[in-house]
Amino acid sequence: MKTVICHFYNEEWLLPWWLEHHSKLFTHGIMIDYHSTDNSVNLIKQYCPTWDIVTSRNPNFQNARAIDSEVEYYEHQLSGWRMALNVTEFLYGTWDDSQNQWFVPQYVFVDMETDSQELDPKRPIYEQRRWGYSDIEDYKALSMGSSPRPVRSLHNYHMNYPLGRHFWNNKPNTDKLAIFYYGWASMEPNSIQRRMQIQTQIPNKPTSYSQPGGHHVFTEQLLLDRFRKEQRPLAKDLSEVIDRLTLNK
Repeated sequence: MKTVICHFYNEEWLLPWWLEHHSKLFTHGIMIDYHSTDNSVNLIKQYCPTWDIVTSRNPNFQNARAIDSEVEYYEHQLSGWRMALNVTEFLYGTWDDSQNQWFVPQYVFVDMETDSQELDPKRPIYEQRRWGYSDIEDYKALSMGSSPRPVRSLHNYHMNYPLGRHFWNNKPNTDKLAIFYYGWASMEPNSIQRRMQIQTQIPNKPTSYSQPGGHHVFTEQLLLDRFRKEQRPLAKDLSEVIDRLTLNK
């Protein structure tokens, strides 16, 4: 069995893309609902009717260790391959059984000024956003204050995650897999609203960033300023990476 685990809160904008894509890669899914109030649950039932939807035992996203523990709880009941992803993370490529753990690199996709139109829900995002950067290759992201996105783990055994499921000390061990991170791929109103509403699930946040280099900001202006300062300057054409990993899609 191949299982993907994802926790979500009010993700109805990105979920149709995410569900349609990952239903082709994984035979099973466990979707952990952080008390959504939008149409997210119904979308999962529509796109992936055989997947499990469970209500999180956590009230919000404040405690990273509690979030990891809940993912581990469900993973330990599984056999076969498993991976935990956020709704902004799309896995591309193929893998085999030559080893029991793949450390998968991430590519961050960026909405450029030339991308004037909003994302078309009828087309894959990789066809619409071709510019971005790799945190594995572009370490200048660190000097600009941008938060690097470490490798994620795809594995076929029971494990306990490092905090936040972040494997800071591991390098990618495959070029046949990659995660396309779409958190910055569109700055249309739907995307901005998505980010702004998620911060309501992180209590006791400061008035700027919820954590150093974190994803969530206190005001829309801070979000846009950070995007223009930290994301767009790093972007380059990733068509070669996209085509290599999606050629057979």
